[in-house]
Amino acid sequence: IKRTPEVYAELVSILYRKDGDEVLVEYTEDEKKYINVMHELFTIAHFCPAEKDGIVGTYELEQWVAQFRELLKHNNQSSLFGLLLGRLWVYSPVGEDNHYPCEAVREIIEQYSDDDMKSEYRVALFNKRGVFSPSAGREERIIAQGYKDNADYLKLEYPITAGIFYDLYHSYLVDAESERVRSENGYV
Repeated sequence: IKRTPEVYAELVSILYRKDGDEVLVEYTEDEKKYINVMHELFTIAHFCPAEKDGIVGTYELEQWVAQFRELLKHNNQSSLFGLLLGRLWVYSPVGEDNHYPCEAVREIIEQYSDDDMKSEYRVALFNKRGVFSPSAGREERIIAQGYKDNADYLKLEYPITAGIFYDLYHSYLVDAESERVRSENGYV
């Protein structure tokens, strides 16, 4: 699935509607079971396309993305392109410069980003945090600063990617303030 996008595109074709499709389909019990299994596979598909041993080659990623785009087009699901890639970028390794995501993913974001890709990437990064304990906003401020530092590093060469991290920075500052107020008011 990391090397070629056919399996990922096939999962998408089973789970998502075609562009412009508004008719609800009634499924048999066997079809529902099959779709549930495919959904489970899709849910656990945590990978960065073209990654091998912690490295993502730019050429390989460009080929994967181009082929995936064509498969979506063939499946009449082109509108899902940004959304589906955005959820995968969270599994990118760090770049050679120790900043996130790796350079190849940054290049793709800069080239292909749309609102869906940016939004889904932000949501996936936010959700990657998982369950946490209340800290009166201290933990959120630390996370926010990490996102700001990453964005500051990326902003000149990768402004769209940096914008995603600035958005996360601001979001975590809001959360930090909210957690501080909750703590002060005894709602922890």
